[in-house]
Amino acid sequence: ATGFAMVEYSALEEAYVVRARHAHAWTRAFVDGRWVDLDATPPSWVEDEERGAPAWEKLADPSLTIVDQFHFDAPTQKNHSWGRSSDGAATWSIFTAPTPTVANAGPSPYYTARPMLDPPAGGFAGSVNVSMTADAGCTIRYTLDGTEPVAASTAYAAPVAINATAVLRAKSFSATPGVLPSFIETNTYFINETHTVPVWSIAGGADVLDILNNGGSTTIAEGNIELFDATLTVQDETFGEFNEHGGTSNSNDQRALDYIVRDEFGYDNRIENHLFRGKDRDTFERIILKAAAGDNYPGYSGAHIRDAYVQSLGQVIGLKLDSRTYEPCVAYVNGQYWGVYETREKVDDNDYTQHYYDQPGEQVDMIQQYGSVWADYGNTTGWSDLYAFISGNDMTVAANYAQVKDTLNTLSMIDHMIINEYMANGSWLLFNTMWWRGKDPGGNHKKFGYCCWDMDWICGMPEHEFGFPPSTPQNDPCDHETVEVGGPPGPGNFAGSHFDMFNTLMANDEFREQYISRYADLINSGLSCSSTVHHLDSLIALIDPEMTRHCARWGGTYADWQSNVQFLRGFLEDRCDFIQQGLVDCYQVVPHDIVVEVMPPGSGMVHLNTLDLTAFPWSATYFDSLLLDFRAEAYDTWDFDHWTTDSNTVVASVLDSAMYISLLHGDTIIAWFKPEVQYPVLLDVEPDNAGDIRFGPELITAFPHMAEVSEDVPYGIKALPHVYYDFVRWEVRQHTFSPGDPRLDSINVRFFGQDTIIAHFKPHDFGYFVPNAFTPNGDNHNDQWLPLGDRVDLDHYSLRVFDRWGQEVFASLDFHEAWDGSRSGTALPPAVYVYRIELRDAITREKKELFGYVTLVR
Repeated sequence: ATGFAMVEYSALEEAYVVRARHAHAWTRAFVDGRWVDLDATPPSWVEDEERGAPAWEKLADPSLTIVDQFHFDAPTQKNHSWGRSSDGAATWSIFTAPTPTVANAGPSPYYTARPMLDPPAGGFAGSVNVSMTADAGCTIRYTLDGTEPVAASTAYAAPVAINATAVLRAKSFSATPGVLPSFIETNTYFINETHTVPVWSIAGGADVLDILNNGGSTTIAEGNIELFDATLTVQDETFGEFNEHGGTSNSNDQRALDYIVRDEFGYDNRIENHLFRGKDRDTFERIILKAAAGDNYPGYSGAHIRDAYVQSLGQVIGLKLDSRTYEPCVAYVNGQYWGVYETREKVDDNDYTQHYYDQPGEQVDMIQQYGSVWADYGNTTGWSDLYAFISGNDMTVAANYAQVKDTLNTLSMIDHMIINEYMANGSWLLFNTMWWRGKDPGGNHKKFGYCCWDMDWICGMPEHEFGFPPSTPQNDPCDHETVEVGGPPGPGNFAGSHFDMFNTLMANDEFREQYISRYADLINSGLSCSSTVHHLDSLIALIDPEMTRHCARWGGTYADWQSNVQFLRGFLEDRCDFIQQGLVDCYQVVPHDIVVEVMPPGSGMVHLNTLDLTAFPWSATYFDSLLLDFRAEAYDTWDFDHWTTDSNTVVASVLDSAMYISLLHGDTIIAWFKPEVQYPVLLDVEPDNAGDIRFGPELITAFPHMAEVSEDVPYGIKALPHVYYDFVRWEVRQHTFSPGDPRLDSINVRFFGQDTIIAHFKPHDFGYFVPNAFTPNGDNHNDQWLPLGDRVDLDHYSLRVFDRWGQEVFASLDFHEAWDGSRSGTALPPAVYVYRIELRDAITREKKELFGYVTLVR
C-alpha cells in the first residue's frame, strides 16, 4: 500500500519479515517477533527504493533467507491487504478481511479503475457540464453533497450540470461479480466564486458536519480535501481524517478542524505544496484549519486575527519560539461556503520536529499543558528534573546556572515570557502551553524551548483566568513575580513551575541582564509601535476582502468587525507607549537614548545584542548599567577599523570588532571601517568597440577602463560581444590569477596584485545570400522573398525590385522586410524580376551594390 504494507502468507513460518514504509522511506522491519530499526547499512535483503532499488516486499525465515517476495506497485484501500490468492498460488489478490497467521480467504481482483471527470476541478464563471468516463462494463455512481458514493447512489447517464458550487464525488462499480469498487474521484467545481486567498474544499459527508456543528464532538471523519490557490486553480488533493480542534472555542458556531493525511487509505501520503510563504517546507501530513479560536468573529466579538497575528509577528521578528505558521484561507465544506479560516502548521507533531530540527518523534520530549500535563512524545522526567534542580540550588552560583543553560534554552524562556506579558495574555501556562527538547545528538533543539501557543485572549480581550489580571495596555510587565497560576508551584503544578523557575533564575545577574536587554532589543525593533501596527495592518489587508461574505455566513457586520480591528490597533499603540515605563517601574532602571552609526556609510553592519542593524543612523532607548554587546561586521572590500563613543567606557579594546559598553549615559556609538587592500586592474577589449565587459555588478562600455579591486575577493567577469562579433578568449597580462579555461566568456577571479585583463573578440565574416526564386501561392512554403546576410549595416540598406519594363514593384529600407510578390497589394504575375540592393559592411563601412534576377512562380 502507500502506507504500512502487509504481506499475507498462508504457512506459519518461524518468523515473518514485513517492511514498513512511511513517507516514502523504509524505516523498520519485523524480525523474529520484534520491530527493529533499519540503520544506514541495513541487512542485504533490504532494498530501499530511495536508493533507486525496486520496492519489493520480502518474507524471510529467522536466518533471513528469503522465502517469498512481491513487488507492490499499486495501493490498497483502507484495511485491505495484498496476498497470494491461495497457498502457493502464483497470482495475487486483494483481501478485504486480512487474516495474518492463517490461510488466506476471500480473494478479490484488484479494484475497478477510478472514473475520470472532465473538466478538472476549479473555478468557473458559469455553470459547467461534467462528463464521467469509466472502463467498459462499469457503472459510475456519484454524489453532490460530499458523501461517499455507494451502490445506491445516483448512476451516471449523461453529463452532470453543475449550476452552483458543489463537490462531485464519483466511484466506479464493476458488473463483474467479486470485483471491488474503485477509489473515489473527488472534484470541487466553484461556480461564479471570487476569492483573494487560498481555498480548501472539504468533502466528508455528515461526519465532518457533525464535528463542525457540534462542539465537543468525538467523531473522526474520513474525507477528501482539495487545495486551490486564490484563482481557484487546484494545487493538491489528499484523503485522510478530520477531527475536532480546540477547547472552549468550540462553543462558537464556526469551529476548527485538525486534518491528518492517512496514506493507508490508498490515496496519498502527504500534502505536497508550499503552504506558507517564507517557509521551505513543502510536505505536510498534518495541518490545522483554525477559525481564529478565542478571537473568532462574531463568536467572541474578536478581530479574527489575534493568535495568527502574534505567532506570525514572532516569526518575523525572530523570537526563539516554535510557532504555528499562518496563512489566511477560506474553507468550503461539502460544497458550502464555510468562512475565513487560518491554515496553520502543526507544531506538536514529529514531522515538524524532524523537518526543522532533525529530531524524530521517538527522540523528543514534547510536553503540553491544557489543564493537565502530558507528553505528546517522550516523557516529562527531564523537565521535572530541571525544575527540581533550579528550585533546589542557588542560581547566583555560576556553575549551577551553567548547568541550567546546558538543559534550558534561556532565550526561548525569555521570549516566551516577553511575548505573553507584552501582549497582556489572559490565559496561558495552566492552559495553552507547550515546550519540548530533542534528544538525538545529530539533531538540533537539544535544550528545552518553548512554543508560541494559543494567543487568542490577548490585547484587551475580556476573558482572563487562572489568576491573570484583566488584559489592558497598562498591564504590569512583571506580573510573573506575583501571579500564582493554578496554585502554589511545585513538581505537581507545571503551570506554576514556569513562573517559579523564571523568578528563581532572575536572581542570576547574567540571566537578568539577558532578560532586560532582550526586552529592550525587542521594543526598539520588532515590538516597536511602527512594527507591531504595520504587521497587523499587513495581515488585516489579506483577509479584509473576504470578511463581508464571512459576516454574511456567520453573523455580525463588516463595520463591527472593523471596529474590533481598530480596537486591537489602538491597544497595540497604547501598549507600546506604556511598556518602557512599565519596565522602568518593574526593575528600577533608567532609560538612556543611544544612536548607532557606521562610517563610512555602506561599509558594514552592527550586531547589537540579539539585533542585526543595517540601516543607519539607528536610534533606540536602552537601560542603565546593562552591558550592551556590539559586534561590527564589514561588508565586502572593507575591514573593521575602530569604535568611537561619546560618553561611555568601552569594555575591551576599541580596536576589537566585538566590544561591550556598560551603559551609564546616552551615547553615539560609531563603528568605523576602512577599505581592504586594493589593486588597480586595467580592463580592455580587442579589437576596439568589439564588446563590453561586465565586471562584478558594473557594466563597462568605455575602454580602457581602470577598476579598483579588493584583495582575495571573488569577482565575476563576463564578456559581452557586440553585434557581428564573437568572444574568443581572455588575456591576463600580469598573471595575478589564472582564468581556468580562457575561452569561457564568464569567469570568477580573485586578485592578489595589479593586472591587465583583455577580452579578445573576432568579427563575423561578411556574407549575403539572395534567393533566385519564390512561390507566393499561400501554401506557407517559400511564400516570401527575403535576401539574408551577416555583418550588414542596418542603417544603410536599400532593396528595390523592378519588372521587365523597368517599373519599380517593391522597395524597402528595412533589412528584415520580405517581398510577397505583390505591388501595392495586387498580386503580380509569374515572371522574372530584377533586383538592386545597396548595402554597407557594418564593420569596414565598405559600400556594396548587388544586381540580379528573381523568378516569381505561382
